[in-house]
Amino acid sequence: MEYLIDSIEGYKVRETNYGLDVSDKDDNFVCELEGCTMDDFKDEWGRIDEDELYNAIREEEDLNKTMADLAEMNTL
Repeated sequence: MEYLIDSIEGYKVRETNYGLDVSDKDDNFVCELEGCTMDDFKDEWGRIDEDELYNAIREEEDLNKTMADLAEMNTL
């Protein structure tokens, strides 16, 4: 069940039981696409749509940054 994709704009994506773990090229955790599988990003020919996966990663990163900014504002 574990896939590892290295070619998505410098990200490494690994499928786990809980979703997709995304790390950078240095194996630093970036984000998790909770509840997703690699099958969610396959096209009609069974190939991973890297653009769709990359966009999902960027959206999750943006959401995590927004949530961290809001949490920081609440502590001030």
